[in-house]
Amino acid sequence: MDKKTAIDKIHKCLALAKSSTEHEAATALRQAQALMREYGVSHPEVLAAGVVQKAALASGNLKPTIYETSLASAVARSFGCDLVFSAGWRPGVGHVGSWVMIGHEPGPDVASYSLDVLYTQLQRARKAYSKAALKRYGKKNKIAKADAFCEGWVNQVRLLVPPMVRTDDQDAEVEAYKGIHYPQLGSLQPRERKVSRKTDTSDDYASGLAAGRSAQLHRGLGRSGAPALLEG
Repeated sequence: MDKKTAIDKIHKCLALAKSSTEHEAATALRQAQALMREYGVSHPEVLAAGVVQKAALASGNLKPTIYETSLASAVARSFGCDLVFSAGWRPGVGHVGSWVMIGHEPGPDVASYSLDVLYTQLQRARKAYSKAALKRYGKKNKIAKADAFCEGWVNQVRLLVPPMVRTDDQDAEVEAYKGIHYPQLGSLQPRERKVSRKTDTSDDYASGLAAGRSAQLHRGLGRSGAPALLEG
C-alpha cells in the first residue's frame, strides 16, 4: 500500500470514528492512528487529502492587472476556492502566470473554467468600448482609461457572483493544503497603469459599471454539474 492509498484509508477510518457506536469509533480511531504512524502521514496531510486545485492561464506573465486580479478573486470566492497566483517557466514561451483555484470538488474545476469565460467576455467588452469611446486618446491614456472601464465592469459583476460560504472544516483543509503545497506564499502586487494628470477616468469606470449590469447569471449547469456562468 502506498502513501496515497494509506491516506484514503485513514480518511475512511476517521469517518467511522464519528460513529455513535463507542466500540466501533474507538477501533476506527486506533486504526487511523496506526496507519498514520506506519506510513508517516501527518495531520495536515490527512486534512489536505480532500482538497484539489485547478489552474487558469493568466493574461500577464508576472504582474496581472488590478481588474484581472479582482475578477479572479471574485470567481474563486464564488465557488468556495482560495486563490493563488503562480508563475513558472515554459520552454519556448517564457514566464507564464496562472490563477490557481484551491478547494473541494467540483469548485476549482468550474471556477477555472468560469474565469476563462468571464475574462474573454471582459476583453470583448473592453475592445468594444475602446473602439467606440477612446479613439482620440494616446496609447498610454487609452490603456489606462480602458483599465478603468474594466475595473467598473468587474466590480459590477462581483455582485452577481456572491461568495460561497465554506465550513470551518473546509477552511482547515484548504489551509492545510496550502501549507503543504505553497509553504512560502507572498503577497501579489497587481499592475496599475495610470493616466496623465489632466485625464479623468470616472466616466470610464461608470461605463464599465453600466456594461457589467448587462451580464446575467445563467442558471443552467456547467461542467461537473455545478452552476454555470455569467453571460453578458
